[in-house]
Amino acid sequence: MNNKDVNDEEIESLDNNNKYKRNKIFHNQIHRSDKNYKKFISIFIGYLDTVVILNIFFIITSLTIVGIGPSIISMTKSYLLISENKIEKRYRTYFKNFKKYFNPLTVFFGIIVTGLLAGLFYLFIFFYINTPTSTYLVIPWILDVFLILFIVNFSSYFSLMYLKMDLDSITILKNSLYLSIGGIKNNIFCSLSFIIIFVIPLIFIIQTFILFVVLVFSTTILACTFSVYSLVDKYVIYPNDKEKEMIDKPTTSEDKFEEDISNTKNTTKDSEPLSSDTNYDYDDNSNPL
Repeated sequence: MNNKDVNDEEIESLDNNNKYKRNKIFHNQIHRSDKNYKKFISIFIGYLDTVVILNIFFIITSLTIVGIGPSIISMTKSYLLISENKIEKRYRTYFKNFKKYFNPLTVFFGIIVTGLLAGLFYLFIFFYINTPTSTYLVIPWILDVFLILFIVNFSSYFSLMYLKMDLDSITILKNSLYLSIGGIKNNIFCSLSFIIIFVIPLIFIIQTFILFVVLVFSTTILACTFSVYSLVDKYVIYPNDKEKEMIDKPTTSEDKFEEDISNTKNTTKDSEPLSSDTNYDYDDNSNPL
């Protein structure tokens, strides 16, 4: 075999490897150690077909107002499964989760969130139109914007904690409220995502109508989910997992043996008489250190 043949084989091998890598751009595995923004990019680019289909599914299942809450929860669950590489039949999973999480709590959650956002958006338009002639409406207009962003952040925290933690509804609502106020950095990312992906296209709805059909809803939920996930994981998921691990951890014979040895040593130490020539260090108040 001459050098030309060797070079041709090497080139062919490199082309095959590059082709494999190019193919792996789509539906590639996502590493759980990746930063949240990287997970967002990986899912948005690598699973763009899924993002589009889920957006259409979301519109279909949200046509009745009672389906909005379960739809948000179902889409969030689908993205979490994708990020953990635990989903294969992505489209069927959405409807399976929609049916699973269709209950009074999620229905009530969707109705309240939708009603509040609709009312606040109406006030936003009202203040925006009347502010030039009534300058005193500037402050209510600003407060209205903050309330809209607060509800968006609250919804993201609620959806994640509802899916990831086995907590009662009062605790989920309380934790969502606390994090929506205190998680400033994560809330800024979620708010900016909502403004860029949802609000701006909404302002130009005539020109961007097709984007709402194929991308806007699913991408907004995807961005907000991974904007707040790290905070939920740090203050809610991880502490509860550690507590559960300590409770559920079985006591082995080795652990019991070490505990018995430790108790024996402590008992022996306490029962030994103090020697008269024992030297102590004292602090300024003449107390043993």
